[in-house]
Amino acid sequence: MSSVRSIVIAVSPGELLDRMTMLSIHRKRSSNRSKRFGEAAEYQRLETVRTQRIGYPEELLPLESELFAVNSAIQKAEESMQRCEEREEFGNRYVDLAQSLFRHRRRRAELIEAIDSLVEELWSEPRQFAA
Repeated sequence: MSSVRSIVIAVSPGELLDRMTMLSIHRKRSSNRSKRFGEAAEYQRLETVRTQRIGYPEELLPLESELFAVNSAIQKAEESMQRCEEREEFGNRYVDLAQSLFRHRRRRAELIEAIDSLVEELWSEPRQFAA
């Protein structure tokens, strides 16, 4: 089995936090031990980048908390849709789930954009240092 090398890409602060929330959700829900271990390792790498580049400004907490909730709702809707598809049930429940998924994904995009804007604003503020 060959090993695949990673490709490093630039992502926005919102995309970084989005990925971190998704990894956190997957780790909690996964029953596959080796997959959880890999996700934990990736989370730690991303956490290091976050600490170095973004930090933990309290202004981000509400957006990050909502992003976690939205990503949790997306995962639940996707899992429910998958169960419907396995049973070939494409009625009202399936349509409701699809519409819910659309709304959650749209909100997720808005939150990522809001995080990006906030971090940009924080980065552009002059730093105040105690004398």
